[in-house]
Amino acid sequence: DEPKEVTLSAHEWECLQQDTEASSRRLQTLSAQLNRMSGDLLQAFEMRTVLSSSRLGVERARERESRMAAVVAKFEEELLVARQRRCQPSPSVNVASAAVDRNAVTPS
Repeated sequence: DEPKEVTLSAHEWECLQQDTEASSRRLQTLSAQLNRMSGDLLQAFEMRTVLSSSRLGVERARERESRMAAVVAKFEEELLVARQRRCQPSPSVNVASAAVDRNAVTPS
């Protein structure tokens, strides 16, 4: 049982129009703020996603570097052992007799 007609004075009608316009402006202001906040949130999300991806990339690179350092250390150790073996005389070879034998053979 709501009234079907309402009678307003010119002053009341003017106040109603002003309130409607003020509400419309407020709605536009709030919509603009919401759009800015939405853009900021989206940008922050994208930046966090990129940062997270970058951190994962750095972590993988560090792991790869660690593995490569271990491989290099292993090869350096093997190289050192090989050099030491090459520089040590074999126990079955007599160095003094080898020098004498070389001197005994003269090219013709």
